[in-house]
Amino acid sequence: MDGGQVSQYYYSPSGLNSPEYLVNSTLSLDLSVSLRPEDVRMRRIEKSAPKIIRQAIFTDHASSTFYTWGGLIRDVRDPQTELWKFKADGVGGGSWSTETEPNHDMGMLRRSYGGAFVSTPESGFYFGGMSEETDKASGYDVFVSGFFQFDYASQQQSWTNHTESPYSSSKTLYSASAHYVPMFGTKGLVMILGGSQWDPEAPGNLSDISMEEVSFMDPATKRWYSQQTSGRAPPRRRWFCTVGANSTGNTYEIFVFGGENSGRGFDDVYILSLPGFIWKQAEYTSKIPRAQMDCVVAGQRQMITIGGLDPGAKERYRDRDTFPQGLGVFDLTGLGWKTQDDAGAAPYETPDLVKSWYDEGSVLSSAAQTLFLLVRSTADGRRRNLAQIKYSEGVEDLLNLSSSGPNVPGGSRSKQLSPGAVGGIAGGSVLGAALVGVVAFLLVRRLRRPSLRETEAAVAAAKDSDHPSAPASTNLGVSEHHKRPENFELDAQDPRYQRAEVHGNHSRVELPV
Repeated sequence: MDGGQVSQYYYSPSGLNSPEYLVNSTLSLDLSVSLRPEDVRMRRIEKSAPKIIRQAIFTDHASSTFYTWGGLIRDVRDPQTELWKFKADGVGGGSWSTETEPNHDMGMLRRSYGGAFVSTPESGFYFGGMSEETDKASGYDVFVSGFFQFDYASQQQSWTNHTESPYSSSKTLYSASAHYVPMFGTKGLVMILGGSQWDPEAPGNLSDISMEEVSFMDPATKRWYSQQTSGRAPPRRRWFCTVGANSTGNTYEIFVFGGENSGRGFDDVYILSLPGFIWKQAEYTSKIPRAQMDCVVAGQRQMITIGGLDPGAKERYRDRDTFPQGLGVFDLTGLGWKTQDDAGAAPYETPDLVKSWYDEGSVLSSAAQTLFLLVRSTADGRRRNLAQIKYSEGVEDLLNLSSSGPNVPGGSRSKQLSPGAVGGIAGGSVLGAALVGVVAFLLVRRLRRPSLRETEAAVAAAKDSDHPSAPASTNLGVSEHHKRPENFELDAQDPRYQRAEVHGNHSRVELPV
């Protein structure tokens, strides 16, 4: 795991305490075995990189590599546009290096943070974001419009800027989630969900985007589509996380968890099923709202959530996390929270409340059954409600391109964490956690528990940095930042980043071994 902000209280005889810090460690976790969150130990990986908040992560599965770009750099007034690269070693570790080349076209891009980003087998995409030079701009100029593509599969590793951005009326995007669907189309689909856009009439110049209609792009042609959904869409929100999985019934489900809106947090899971474009809500009793976390699919059918905080809490960085070490486990088929991850869980199946929708309504024609790869999923060939959908222009043809079979590289799960893969949760303290805005991928070794002396030394260093201190406790809060790992010696948070809505964007990084 990599990045994040930690808010950690220390009880000690000397009475030392600490404020929030930018986490300066890359951590790894072995998911090849079942785990209980309270028993987790993580491995630390050194990283000689600036401390950054809200950068993008692009994952090249073919080379077991991921890259970080953009974000806010705290210690450099005029940061260079660099591309940091992590190469996994296949046993839960790896090494960092920079990929910046002289005269590289990456330098032409406007450095930003808080945008939505996603990885496909060939390229990474970054949508919107805010300019890092917020002290030199105001209003609309703070936001970055359009999106860019990083082609990491080619030898040239080209960067291409695109101005088309139909996912928002202002062509801007912030605090949203981008999700890659490997099924449908010739090379999958890139979905844009939720988040906010620039709006001069809205509080904070940000208005939230509805998920009743979703925008998505064909990464092969860069053509954009939109589709009206049915069912009850999630309330508008920012800083939620998404995972996805395709079932044996040839549907693909995107799971939306948590998030916040105007200080109100959400503890809910919504499911968007394709090709039906139908929303369903998981039925469970909500307890503690959570936003600014990350989530990934582990094993066959479990969503692991990493970090987060309660947006409505009076002292949001000081509330103890209800998830042990900030790790939650959710069964994507059973739609319920669990106390531990099961590495030997059965394969993912579409939840019953989604299956029942497909089996209702009129009988689907044989042509449509072939179109949506659904003939094999039921004995009588029926997917009845699907026949009632009114697709937008081009959408049905796009889905038809998948008739030769799902385009699922390296497995059948989107954003799945392969056992032994390297990933990035931001945070993960052994003292009790509240991780905020995390990024997740996985490793194999264990992280030793820091001694009281080390803890006090870290806190003393933080107090010497001229940042305000916080009361003592045992909490951990993380916001997405990628920073230099120094054995969990956490540096104090720069007050510059304690601005409204500069919380974490999420990204999952799945590196095959």
